[in-house]
Parts: sequence; structure tokens; C-alpha cells
Amino acid sequence: MADEKINPPGTSPITSSMDIAQSKSRACRPDPAESQGEEQRELNADLAAQPEEQSTVYQELEDKLKQEVILRQTLEEKLQQTSRKHKAAVLLLNKLRTQDKGFFQQLDDNYLIGRTNRLRLLIRNFAIEYYQGKPLGAPDFTKTPLGHQFLEPIVHRDVGCMAYLESHDKRPILIEAFLWNIIVGRVFHKCRWAGNLADAALGIYDSVRNANHSSSDEIQRIQRWAATTTGLITSAQTQAGGSWTTERTGKEIGGLVGDILSTIGTHRAATHDNQVYNLHEILSDAIMFDLEICRQVALIEWVFPLPEGLIYDPMTMVPIKGEESIDLHPNIEPCVVVKPGMNKRGRSTGDSFDTVNMLLPLTLSYGAPPSIYPR
Repeated sequence: MADEKINPPGTSPITSSMDIAQSKSRACRPDPAESQGEEQRELNADLAAQPEEQSTVYQELEDKLKQEVILRQTLEEKLQQTSRKHKAAVLLLNKLRTQDKGFFQQLDDNYLIGRTNRLRLLIRNFAIEYYQGKPLGAPDFTKTPLGHQFLEPIVHRDVGCMAYLESHDKRPILIEAFLWNIIVGRVFHKCRWAGNLADAALGIYDSVRNANHSSSDEIQRIQRWAATTTGLITSAQTQAGGSWTTERTGKEIGGLVGDILSTIGTHRAATHDNQVYNLHEILSDAIMFDLEICRQVALIEWVFPLPEGLIYDPMTMVPIKGEESIDLHPNIEPCVVVKPGMNKRGRSTGDSFDTVNMLLPLTLSYGAPPSIYPR
């Protein structure tokens, strides 16, 4: 007989089976406490990970900010450098405009007038110092090429230069006019300051200027070109130390001084004789003045006409000192054209070439030497 399972006392077989099933069911269900613990651990892990992520983002932002700061500093430094260069360029440009205008030179009217009067004074003092009074020796009236070209034409043909050479008082007037005529004809606008390049520079200048350029715009362009070219030549002279200019210019001055004294030297009245030095001074000053004129843009025109047919115009002509009382009626012609007039076309700034202003009037002598009867 098989053994039978005996239920504990007070229990039935059915109740025992249900208990066993519930026990198994509880064993299969998760423990709430354990589930809550797992969620808390995950939450803690997430919370622990968030500061690390925030720290990484913050670090990235901080790095970008540093890069932007560095970039801004770099740009500010470049801006400051650019600003300094701009200021330096402006200062240089202003300096060039006021002093040299690049290769241009600005000479205002007062300077041009004063500079011309200085040369006038040198020439007049020379003429009076050496040629006023009785000649020391026997004057030689032999005509020279220079005298034929620059001495005889400046005296009215009804008077003749011989009358002035023979006059102790009027001779300085003729000498003064003679020297001015030489300077206008042989120095001004002849590029004597260019030394070895004088012939080449003069040839180019004459070719350009002699072309049919009549409008104010064309004249302005030519003058700008001439002023720039002059500046380039003088800049090259400076860099070369002037060695290729002074020797040539000195020889030309010396040759011109010799020709002048061959024409008028025997009429000297002064007992001392520093004529060579004084003439060198006059011609050198004239050459340097011509250089200044050539380096500025405005066109300077020297007015030195022949006396024949020259009708007196009080607006553009004046008599020499001491002849103010002469009745200068419109029909009277001068005996000698003593000093050239000076006109300026355009402004020192390089514009307004349609305007011509007279800076100095023509200076004339109307009083004939005593040995000549008035016309």
C-alpha cells in the first residue's frame, strides 16, 4: 500500500495547493524596493554624468571665447598698424604738398616777386659799381657776337647803343639791360641747371612746348610734365652727389662770363675788378632761380620786347627811377628796355591755367643820353 501524503493538521489539501501557488507567484514578481533602488542608481548616474557634460560644453565655450579675444586683439593691432601707416602717409602727403608737392614745388607770388627783385638788385649794383663814370682805359667798341645779339637790339635804333657806352651816367642802364637780356635769352628756360643733361632736357622740353598746345588744359599738362621731369632730374643729381652737374654748369658760366667781359669789359670805370666773381654770382643765382621756376607747375613768362613800336601802357610798364616826371604819352617809344616783366599763367597749386597775372611790370628808360637830341 502506497504511502499517502499527510497534510499538516488543520489544513486541507486544497488550501495547501493554493499557498504553494502564491508562493511561486511572489517569487516571480520583482521586489519593489529593489526596483526603486535601480532607478535611483540610474538617476544618480545621470546626475553624475551631467556635470561632466556641462564642464565639457563650458570648456568649449571658454576656448571659443579665448580664440575670439585673440582674434580681436590681432585685428585691433592690425587696425592700429594700418592707422599709423595711414597717418604717416597723410603727414608725408601734406609735407610733399606744402614743400615739394611730390616732384612739384609751390612758389607763391610774393616769393617769385622777391626772388626776381633780388636778382634785379644784384644786376643793378654790378652795373653801377663797375660801369658808372669815366672808363679807366681806352674803350674798345669792337662788336662781338654776344653784343650783336644781346646788346644792340635792346637800344632804340634812333639812339644806338654807342651813345650809352659813351655816356658816363647812362652806361649802367645799358649794362643792366644787357645782362638781363642775356639771362632771359641764355639762362631762363635753358636747363642750365641740368649739367650734362642740359642739351637733352632742353631738346625734349622745346619739342613738347613748341607743339601746337594752345588750350589751357594742354598747357597745364605740359607744365605738370615739365615740373615732374625737372624734379626727377634734380633727384638724380642729388643721389649722384651733383658731380655730373656742377662741372658742366661751371664751365658754361665761365664761358658766358668771358663773352660778357669781351663785349663790355673795356668800358669799366671802377679801379677794382672783381667782375668775374660778381658775374659768376649773378649767373649762378639766375640758374638756381630758373631751377626753382622749372620745378613749379605755374608757367612763368618773361616779357622782354624790342623798344621799337613799344607803346607805353601804364598797367604793364614803368619807367626807371628818376624818369617818373617824363611825359609818357602813348606815342612815345622807350630808348632802352631795361628789365623784363614777369607774368604768371596758372596758380602755384597747378590749376587755373586760363588766367594770366602780371607779377612785375616791364621797366623802361625814356631818357636818352645827353649827347643825343630828344626825338
